[in-house]
Amino acid sequence: MKKIIFIVSLFTSLNVLAASGSEIIPNDRTITNITVYADLVVIAFTPSFQNNQGCTSSSSNKLQLNLAEDSNKALFSTLLTAAASKSKVGFGINGCAGQFPKLYRVEPSY
Repeated sequence: MKKIIFIVSLFTSLNVLAASGSEIIPNDRTITNITVYADLVVIAFTPSFQNNQGCTSSSSNKLQLNLAEDSNKALFSTLLTAAASKSKVGFGINGCAGQFPKLYRVEPSY
């Protein structure tokens, strides 16, 4: 019985780890909206992607960026530039920031 419980808990742990792995979203996306709050930004884009991060929102076209981290301010600047120039962009995500996948990379296609 202990072996069965161990095996079940092992597979459950692996599913959680797999759900929160780093993913790259190809640079063929168009930013459709940027919503800025005091310490975070929510980015909407098209086309959508397969959201495998396990966040509380099942949205497949929104990402979140935490502006409280100084390193993310360069990402925010890149997002604004890409949106203003209507450039296609790609994203790197890893885990969740609030209810949406956490953005850690922006790859504009100029």
